[in-house]
Amino acid sequence: MIWTRLFWQDLRFQWRHGFYAAYALVTLVYILVLRQVPDSWQVTVGTTMLFSDPAGLGFFFIGGIFLLERGDGLHGALFTSPVTVNHYLVAKTCSLALLSMLAGLAVVSWGMDLRVMWLTFLTGLTLAAITFTLAGIAVAVRAETVNQYMLISLFFSPCFLPLAEIWGLAPGHWVWWLFPSKGVLALMHAGVRGEGVSWL
Repeated sequence: MIWTRLFWQDLRFQWRHGFYAAYALVTLVYILVLRQVPDSWQVTVGTTMLFSDPAGLGFFFIGGIFLLERGDGLHGALFTSPVTVNHYLVAKTCSLALLSMLAGLAVVSWGMDLRVMWLTFLTGLTLAAITFTLAGIAVAVRAETVNQYMLISLFFSPCFLPLAEIWGLAPGHWVWWLFPSKGVLALMHAGVRGEGVSWL
């Protein structure tokens, strides 16, 4: 299938440009930090880290990748081939979601002493990675430079506001469901808490 070939090409690109090496270092830092966090705070701090970085890495990386590809004229050549926009989007989201999942698994497994509901947690993490990657592509399409990308990205800052709920601000209030990121954050938080989907 076309998208699988693109997927493997994306993985090779990410490996060759040091994405995995860089993120292994970042993940190690997260693990060491979480090891110093008291048990009573591990769920809150860990969920915040996992949502804002491993889950959101697609948003940060995809802008640079997209602008680099466009600068190299890759898109013009790519879309005159049998490759469609759907193939491109699926390959990009899956490759970055894989990196998010590996980082998230490492952080939870080695940085947190918790009973985790893995299916719930990984579902939330994967959906978060896909959502942020697609949002990043939507921003990158409208940006001409990295600076423009970062400026437009500020409009997505409210997506991180539901993190305030897990820190104790109006827990359970309906207003948090107005944010599209609330659903995936709820899944991740429930999984880390070991409560499964019943927490929803």
